Amino acid sequence: MDYPTKEEAAAAGWAIVEAFALMHGLGYENQGDRFMAFYQGGENDGLGALTIEVYDSNGQPAEL
Repeated sequence: MDYPTKEEAAAAGWAIVEAFALMHGLGYENQGDRFMAFYQGGENDGLGALTIEVYDSNGQPAEL
């Protein structure tokens, strides 16, 4: 999806990751260049469940 600004894209990405994590009982964090929802505990502890990256108009990852 295209967003008018990097900030709007980042806000949408964060909202998606946060909602996904809360619905599934996962942890979530901003890793600086991506947002990640991850498993906490059990055999999948720390493994990513959903990752969202934001890219600029040149196809380069945007710093979040």
